Amino acid sequence: MNFFRVRYVFLLVILSLFARGASAFEDEHSAHEHGHASLTIVQEANEIQVVFESPAMNIVGFEHSPSTPKHRAKIKDAQTSLSDVTKLIQINEDAKCSIEHTHITSALLEDDEHREGEEHEEKHDHDTESSHSEFKAEYHFDCANIGAISEIKVDFFDVFSGIEEVDVQMITESEQRLLEIKPGNASIKF
Repeated sequence: MNFFRVRYVFLLVILSLFARGASAFEDEHSAHEHGHASLTIVQEANEIQVVFESPAMNIVGFEHSPSTPKHRAKIKDAQTSLSDVTKLIQINEDAKCSIEHTHITSALLEDDEHREGEEHEEKHDHDTESSHSEFKAEYHFDCANIGAISEIKVDFFDVFSGIEEVDVQMITESEQRLLEIKPGNASIKF
């Protein structure tokens, strides 16, 4: 009986330390920091969800409302690049994963759509000049052979040169991990 109580207390301490570490990791890396991005990978049953978040500066080179045709073109290009999952995320083939859906969001995308409908582009009723705009991309995969996943390779560094480091939080049915990946080392082992 005493053995089970010691084991229970030990388990509580380990879970508490992991939660505290994850919280500190999120606090440290949730701040808006240019050059840094975050990636959350969650595996549940035969599904993988990947959520990528980055300051807009890393993606398009600015964070303010699009004010020129060049800015609007960069935003559209970013949306197109973030939507092309085959260039950004590769799961080893024997896992037989297929993309179910992709969802890209950013205040800059919303602002750009709003501005396209304005008759007078010089008038700016709401300007994100002082805010820290971000891009968020969500990718949902369905995998026919989930047990065969051995690694996920990400190519955000090649597509978006403003990204220098990605903080990864991985949660699977068997483990939770925090790690950092950088250019040249963008493979996440399962």
